[in-house]
Amino acid sequence: MKARLVTLSLDRKTIALLMLCFFSHSSLAQQSLRITGSDTLAPVLTAWLEVFKTRHIGLRIELQSTGSATVPTALAEGTVDIGAMSRPMTSDEISLFANRRGFMPRAIAIARDSLAIIVHPSNPIRDIALNDLDRIFSRQVLCSGSSPLVNWREIGQVDGNFESPGSPIDTFGRTATSGSYGYFKQVALCGGDYDPSMMEFEGFASLVDAIANSESGIGYTGFRWVDQRVKPLALRIPAAEGATLTVDHMHPRYPLNRSMYLYWVQAPNTQLSSIQCEFLVFSQTAMAQQMVVAEGLTAITGSADYQSRAQRHHVICE
Repeated sequence: MKARLVTLSLDRKTIALLMLCFFSHSSLAQQSLRITGSDTLAPVLTAWLEVFKTRHIGLRIELQSTGSATVPTALAEGTVDIGAMSRPMTSDEISLFANRRGFMPRAIAIARDSLAIIVHPSNPIRDIALNDLDRIFSRQVLCSGSSPLVNWREIGQVDGNFESPGSPIDTFGRTATSGSYGYFKQVALCGGDYDPSMMEFEGFASLVDAIANSESGIGYTGFRWVDQRVKPLALRIPAAEGATLTVDHMHPRYPLNRSMYLYWVQAPNTQLSSIQCEFLVFSQTAMAQQMVVAEGLTAITGSADYQSRAQRHHVICE
C-alpha cells in the first residue's frame, strides 16, 4: 500500500489560534517565579508549587529556604519575586525596603502557626509564666525587670525528685535568620537580646532532637514538630485583677500564635506579572488552604472572604 500525503486545510482563524497557543507557551517558558524565605513555610510552598507547575508547563521555579530575615533585603534588591515570612516585617525592615524602593512592600497572610515551649518529658513542670520565658532566654529581662532565671529550682513545680545535671536551665533556639527567632524575641523577650549561651539550630527538627536528649533543656518550636519525645508547656498570662490565666495553643489568647505571610514588590499604579498574581491568588483558595492544614499549620479564615476569583484578583493584584 502506497503511503498517502495527508494535507489539512486550515482557515485563517484556526491558524491564528494555533499561533497564539504556540507563542503563549513560548512566552511562558521564558517566565520564572523566584521565592525565598521561611523554612517553616517551605513544605507548604513546595506543595503549592507542585500543583502550580502542572498548570504552567515550562515555568522556571526557584524556591530557597533562606529564613524570614533574608526576605526584606532580597525584595528590596529585586533578587526574588515573592518572599515568605513566618512573622510580619518589623518597622526597621519596612523602613529599609521603603528607603530603597520608595514605596511600601505588600503582603498577604497565608497561614497561621503556634510556637510551643518544650522541655524534656522528665521535667515535672506543666506550665510556665510568659514573663519567665524572658527571664530564662534573655539576660536583659526587658519584659518584667526581674532577675534572670538560671536554675530549674528557681521555678515552681520543681521538687527534689527532679535531678537534671546540676539543675541549670539550658536554652535552645533558632538562628538569627529564622522568622521564629525574631518573632519569639519580640513577643517573649519584649525585643531584648537572647542570652549568648543559647544553643542555636538551623531547623526545628534538630532543635526538638536536642530537647529530647537534654533533661535540663527548654526551647521553642512550631507545634507541627512536637512529638512524644518532648513535652509542650501551657503558658500563664496576666488576667483581670492581678490574676493569671493558663492557656494552651488552642486558646484564642495564647500569646505565641502567629500569622505567616507572602510579601512582594509592587510599585503604585502598576500591575504584577500574571504568574505572580496567579500564585498569590492561588494561596487564598480552598485548595491551597487544605494543603496548609495537611502540612500541620492552621488555615487562615480570611481566604473565604473573597467570594470569587475576580474579587481575589482585585484585592491582591491591583
